[in-house]
Amino acid sequence: MRSLADLYNTLAPGDARFALFLGIIRYAVATQLVELLAPFFGPAAAGGAKSLTQQQHRTLLQEISAALDAAGLTDEAQQYRIAFLQSLQGADAATLAAASDDAVKAATGYFKAPVVSQKSNLPVLDAVSTPCVPCSRQ
Repeated sequence: MRSLADLYNTLAPGDARFALFLGIIRYAVATQLVELLAPFFGPAAAGGAKSLTQQQHRTLLQEISAALDAAGLTDEAQQYRIAFLQSLQGADAATLAAASDDAVKAATGYFKAPVVSQKSNLPVLDAVSTPCVPCSRQ
């Protein structure tokens, strides 16, 4: 992990550095080291909101929430999942439909992580409150 962190720190901000950070998150999941990396998630997400493209930032939030889920850190995972869904406010129907799995996880997470969820605007987020077109046909 230290070697990956050293490599990350030598790269200039950009696509390669972003891809490496996602790789580090996935490696932490595979090696059960997410708790070691978790303190860096907050600064990465905050910095990413300013320096990454909107799609990259959304991907980062999804990867972080998945990693925290894998580590059993339910409250923290729900926090990043809600942040991801908040980033979709005002998005088109196709984008919202693509996020339906995350919306379902967030909705079920409302009961698994009630403190985090109830402090959020989760129930009124577009990704949660907008019916999925393929779903409404069933």
